[in-house]
Amino acid sequence: MIGGVSLNKIDWEAGTGGGGIWIAKNYQGCGYGREAFEAKIRFAFSELGLTKLVNGYFDGNESSRAMQRKLGYRRVAEVANRCMADGRQTIEHVTTLLRSDWVDRGLTVQT
Repeated sequence: MIGGVSLNKIDWEAGTGGGGIWIAKNYQGCGYGREAFEAKIRFAFSELGLTKLVNGYFDGNESSRAMQRKLGYRRVAEVANRCMADGRQTIEHVTTLLRSDWVDRGLTVQT
């Protein structure tokens, strides 16, 4: 398995959704994560009509931070949380991406 990406915590009234991504160590740095994350974003904005995605990354996960930043996510909060990968207590940096920011960056929303 290369990894997985999720789109969950959908609030239809607010137009928001969340989710995450996990890429197996042997496949990290190959671009699969970004490809999967971009597909999730396009699906959320074009197929589901969502207007905001909420994600995040844990302290020390510079790859996730860099990927989200390149895709236009902005860090909006920090919360103490347990890392899903190993259960350790750490800081989660909460990020958001607005559909309008995605479109403004010239990233297409397929219809």
